[in-house]
Amino acid sequence: MRVLSTLGVGCLSLCCRILPARLLLWLADRLGGLGWMLSPSRRAIVDENLRIAFGDEHDPKERKRLGRAACRSLARVVVEIGLAERLLGTPAGAAKRLAFHGDWDQLEQDHAEGRGGVIVTAHLGNWEVGAFGVRHRGVPLRAMARPLGNPALERWLERRRGGAKHLIRKTGGLKDALRTVKEGGWVALLADQNAGRHGIFVPFFGLEASTFPTPAAIAVRLGAPLYLGICLRGEGPACFDIHLERLDVAGAGEGDEAVKALTSGLNGRLEAWVRREPGQYNWVHRRWKTRPPGRDRSEPGQPSYARLWPEGHPLTEARKPSPLR
Repeated sequence: MRVLSTLGVGCLSLCCRILPARLLLWLADRLGGLGWMLSPSRRAIVDENLRIAFGDEHDPKERKRLGRAACRSLARVVVEIGLAERLLGTPAGAAKRLAFHGDWDQLEQDHAEGRGGVIVTAHLGNWEVGAFGVRHRGVPLRAMARPLGNPALERWLERRRGGAKHLIRKTGGLKDALRTVKEGGWVALLADQNAGRHGIFVPFFGLEASTFPTPAAIAVRLGAPLYLGICLRGEGPACFDIHLERLDVAGAGEGDEAVKALTSGLNGRLEAWVRREPGQYNWVHRRWKTRPPGRDRSEPGQPSYARLWPEGHPLTEARKPSPLR
């Protein structure tokens, strides 16, 4: 199996170097559509997530269209990462294919003044290209991420992220992230997946979702800048619009209340971006799997895949990874 995965990654790398971008993206769309067709269990999760998020705004036909688009989007992510080195690896290529919107001047000013900070992003559009765009603007960035289950794909992705020096392993990586920010570096985190007992409950599309507080906690503890970055596909193959929003850390207050306020604000801003481009979001993930203690499955809006525990159950005693403690 390892030999096959290594060959597959090698084939992907070769194709991304020699085949036209339009052809590769067309193939990615076909593979994503095939994955949608062959996975009824994932289709059910996507449909339920879209129902929770949009309610009666979308009928079953529209949810199916968005679900298929989301699977194609996920397939495109891998191909676009492979194309980035070839199409975005020079200043001219990046200038042609990347458009920057929002608070980039503030980010560059923060960096020029020696401040490190945190950039939060999500599985929307192509987050890996977004990180590439930050580095293209001259801001050093380290991504906090879990290793992939496929070693060959992990090595391939690590090279395209700039090597191990640009990575922080998510498990046990909090001290490394804090040190990076203290030393004037920048840390990027994906913070839109179910955080289980490690999270705090804040609304996402109107339903409380267990959300990692780590980005907000680092910003509050160190008084560091906190940004939301979103990289959406633009016009033309391998073209992207990268949006950046600076959050008001100082105005959020202090301690755990500030962490919760900032985390809730991030979820709210992310929701607005997902509503803008729902077909580019990862609806396959069971975002609302962990429910607050004491919830009942019969309550309106609870997903069928929810994991519910009664009050007092040991698993309801949430762990607090916040560096504020």
